[in-house]
Amino acid sequence: MRNLYFTLFFAVSLCFGLVGCNSDDDVPPKRNSLSGDTNNIFIPKDLFLRFNLDDTTKFYEHGYTVISESRAYRNGYCDTFNLQDSLASFIQVETGVFHDPSTRNRAFYIDFINCIPQGSTEEEIKEMMFDPGNYDYVTDNNKTGGIRIRYYDNEGNLWTTSSGPNSGSYSDFMLSAIIDSPEGDERFGNYIMFGEFSCRLYRGGNSMTITKGRYKMYIGGL
Repeated sequence: MRNLYFTLFFAVSLCFGLVGCNSDDDVPPKRNSLSGDTNNIFIPKDLFLRFNLDDTTKFYEHGYTVISESRAYRNGYCDTFNLQDSLASFIQVETGVFHDPSTRNRAFYIDFINCIPQGSTEEEIKEMMFDPGNYDYVTDNNKTGGIRIRYYDNEGNLWTTSSGPNSGSYSDFMLSAIIDSPEGDERFGNYIMFGEFSCRLYRGGNSMTITKGRYKMYIGGL
């Protein structure tokens, strides 16, 4: 009889104590806090910029010879400016850059450009400047709504998207998400942005093509 009790006790323990017998109360697995944006969880880790420039792959990583940081400034008033209009709009430029602060060579800038009404709050500016989705590239003839990319090559020569056409199938810019920077990182930027892009850069009569661009970098407010 003692052996029978022991056998029953062991079977019940194995069922409920070890495997749970497929109970509906099983504890769900924890989310991995170190997950990156590859599985659509956007976290402030491992900031980088990667793209193919013609036949060469370029890679930047925050803290390894280069840093990611942000800049912001006003670049005059929009074309709709009216001296009698108390809500006149100004051209806001919010820039994310990967660079070595000691040189402009290889510096890579992403400029968000938009018209912002006077008196807008920081949260309103964020919503107007960084609405996730697809963006057009600005041109020299239309400088007040979209994206501009600037790149300094190894010799310090400036190439930019705004000096030529960027409306074909080779040109795309996606802002996938934007999150607040972690506490203590605001010195680099108020937010971290994620996304993908492709485009053509121009200098004089020459051009270069960027494909398979991906970014995860600081933006906003400094």
